[in-house]
Amino acid sequence: MEEQLAHDSKEGKLTANKPFMLLIAAQLVSNVGDWLHILALLTMVGFKWNATPWEITAISLCMAVPLLLGGPFAGYLSDRFNRKALMIGSDLARAGIVVCLVFAGSLWQVYVLLVAKGIMDVLFSPAKSGKLKELVPAAQMDKAMALSSSIEQITKIVGPALGGLLVAAFGIAACYVIDSATFILSAVILIGLPRTAALKKDAAEDSTGENGARKSFRQEMSAGLQVIVGMPVVLCGIAMLVLVLLMLQIGDSQIVTLFREIPGVNGDLLGWCVAASGLGTLLSALLVSRIGSGKHTLVFMGLGAVIMGVVFSSAGIELPTVRLDSG
Repeated sequence: MEEQLAHDSKEGKLTANKPFMLLIAAQLVSNVGDWLHILALLTMVGFKWNATPWEITAISLCMAVPLLLGGPFAGYLSDRFNRKALMIGSDLARAGIVVCLVFAGSLWQVYVLLVAKGIMDVLFSPAKSGKLKELVPAAQMDKAMALSSSIEQITKIVGPALGGLLVAAFGIAACYVIDSATFILSAVILIGLPRTAALKKDAAEDSTGENGARKSFRQEMSAGLQVIVGMPVVLCGIAMLVLVLLMLQIGDSQIVTLFREIPGVNGDLLGWCVAASGLGTLLSALLVSRIGSGKHTLVFMGLGAVIMGVVFSSAGIELPTVRLDSG
């Protein structure tokens, strides 16, 4: 009885879960590096190469398309192969890809590298989410997911601001090198994770997993699509989410184009603007979680889409300038 109480007391502290903390530390390092790389890329292409708006939009599409098309397949792979190995392999591959950006001399090379990196990003995310379920008890899963989501938003604030300082002080190449180093550091941290699940699954779950392993990817995709089509609310929510995320990705990248049209604006301000966007996302997530998003999910999603549309539309409005004649 005393051993059980001691176990429950230890399990109550999420920070006492060493494998979970290692996973969170790897995510933190990797996410910071991701934003360093994105800021340096937009600065290089938008300000140094003077890319057209369509060329900058193509960069956003190269980052978004692997996520939209490869997500289901990456989830399938994370359920079939060792998740720790998938995450480490993804980190090491991304480290090499980001270093190659230092030597990129044309846009088509950047496009190819971004698509390759996007594929590795997609491979990492479901493996991380699956590993999280292996390491954290069901009773603590909400707290663990909230912490992981908060880290993603916090790094969106810290990363661009830090990237702006690094670009100004050391140049664009330094951001790529540091980003590559963060992926290597993340892979080193992940080595400390257990190879197999740290928590024992129920016999019913094990049986389900064995039967599920016999199904092909096409069978699982077909079954999943049938479920989604049969639930109009879920289908509407997914369609709205995909469109909003795609437009948000394109809109964020076009900040560079907006900055070039404003006389006297320093390119280093780009990092602070992206950081402000991340701060707003974090504050809204905290507000929604406090109100309770489960009650009116589609209402919150629709309201967020409308607000983003108003913000992007207002950015394109040219205000009249007032000239003050002396004398």
